[in-house]
Amino acid sequence: MHRPAAFAALGLIALAVASADARPMRVMADLPEAAGGRYLASLSSPAIKPNSDIPRKYVDVSPPLAWKPVPGAASYVVIVEDIDAGDKAAGVPFLHWLAWNIPYNATSLPEGASGKPGAKFVEGRNGAGKIGYFGPHPPPGRAHRYQFQILAISNVVNLPAGASRRDVLKAIRGQAVGHGGFVGFYANPR
Repeated sequence: MHRPAAFAALGLIALAVASADARPMRVMADLPEAAGGRYLASLSSPAIKPNSDIPRKYVDVSPPLAWKPVPGAASYVVIVEDIDAGDKAAGVPFLHWLAWNIPYNATSLPEGASGKPGAKFVEGRNGAGKIGYFGPHPPPGRAHRYQFQILAISNVVNLPAGASRRDVLKAIRGQAVGHGGFVGFYANPR
């Protein structure tokens, strides 16, 4: 399957959500506070190479993720979205995972980190309405693109488990000190 080079550069993929005042709020490289002169967190996964297929096992369990530490980060936020699904009219992709208050000194999350008792981070409500990771479930047909993102922020987020993507992005607005990410593909085998 051909993987367009345009998807290799995370900054070329613009994702938008409606903020509380109905104006779009951008994430990742489109956030002014996360662009130019800031730090790159170099998000990667030992199980998923950028612009390649996501192994089937990650339909049921969150994949391992790793990043380089970002100077000035007080915590990290991880967002995983299907950019080929969701509310296209509003520019909101389908949310598969939202985790925040990942400790500033962490540089990875192990496979299956989502939903583990005693986790040192907080998880939000995914697009399926559940708290934690919801793996790829595209309809049969062409592969969907899944964007794995990390934001290094200068504070911790004071929101309870189950908070929405919109609430978390609103809470961290202006706090990003770095970012990183990659795209993986998944096609429903049925």
